[in-house]
Amino acid sequence: MVADCYPTVGSEAFGDYAGGVAGCWMRSDVCAGGAMAEAFARKRLSAAGWTVARVILRERVSAETYASKAEERELLEDALRDGYFADIDAWERKVIGKGHLDNEEIAEAAKATARRFFKRGGVSLFSKEDRQWANGVSAERDEFVPLWVTEESARAWLEHWPGYHCRHLTAKHLGHSSFLGEIDEAYMWVGLGITDSLLTMCHPIWIRETVARQLRKGCRSS
Repeated sequence: MVADCYPTVGSEAFGDYAGGVAGCWMRSDVCAGGAMAEAFARKRLSAAGWTVARVILRERVSAETYASKAEERELLEDALRDGYFADIDAWERKVIGKGHLDNEEIAEAAKATARRFFKRGGVSLFSKEDRQWANGVSAERDEFVPLWVTEESARAWLEHWPGYHCRHLTAKHLGHSSFLGEIDEAYMWVGLGITDSLLTMCHPIWIRETVARQLRKGCRSS
């Protein structure tokens, strides 16, 4: 199984990584295929500090599948021996803009910012002429869509996207619509505005789930 995933808040990976792709191999006598294999892999990844955003690929494989792929064959052999093996290709959490925060400060700022969307919603930039949301590319060639909590913070970045204007997104839109899911399916990050001059790359589904969780709590409390 190949899964798009993001580090769970509180895990060691959260401070260093924005997301990753996990390749999971499970021996057939350890768990049956299909949904049971997916649930098994999700549980093991969760124990390692990673949350599955979506499953990209799920198939039955054997040594013949990797006859010409030595690296993948070695991973399969590890799973055949141990029953399960996961290889996570993780992307380091990047920051663009002016200013400096260490990894722990960035992680804390990202968590605090994501929680603020529940009460205030968010702001991104949209071009009516091009009929599209603003997007950018980091120095490492990572594509992203910018997202801030306030219009004031967003306006500080307008010079980088001429012709774009601020557009508000409600908490429900961020937590329940396809907006963040489509960003993920395009293999893009969210450039999260953690200060007026810094964006950090975050997994869009992590933001969506953070907001959705707060919306559910709000419904129960009301």
